[in-house]
Amino acid sequence: MTENSTPSPANERPIDLSTPASVEGSTLIRRLRLAINPKLINKNEANDESLFKSGWLNQELTPTELASKINDGVAYCCELSGSRRRENFVASGVLSVDIDGGKPLREMLEDPLVVRCLTIAYKTVRHTEAFNRYRLIFALPHPIESARDMAAASRSLSLRLSGDPA
Repeated sequence: MTENSTPSPANERPIDLSTPASVEGSTLIRRLRLAINPKLINKNEANDESLFKSGWLNQELTPTELASKINDGVAYCCELSGSRRRENFVASGVLSVDIDGGKPLREMLEDPLVVRCLTIAYKTVRHTEAFNRYRLIFALPHPIESARDMAAASRSLSLRLSGDPA
């Protein structure tokens, strides 16, 4: 992956389409459970604080579809059953880690865990060369369906990669 602000599925490798097993196991075609907010663009261009809580639409997107939404500035989070609150957590097919001021993305992409498991990486709208701000997204083999498990997994991954506390 090249270091730029456009998100793209990480570790893109040619998929052998001659056998169904290779397609079924591909992270790039797996549908990920999450929610998007088509009105919450680029960290709230509308300057409407209510958008952080409401307007979320549950979706099942492939990593490529998610990367496209992110490239359009659309926010994402876990699947919800109401407003964006812990008690409304339903499921998530991804774990995300925000890095604000940590090691440069180029260095992070060399971390063995990131090399092995990363699905999407992108610089956030507030990224500067002086202060790195980017997000790493990891597709899960199975959705997490417990808010407690999600919090634990997010915190663990964030600690492992020196990300912002989850």
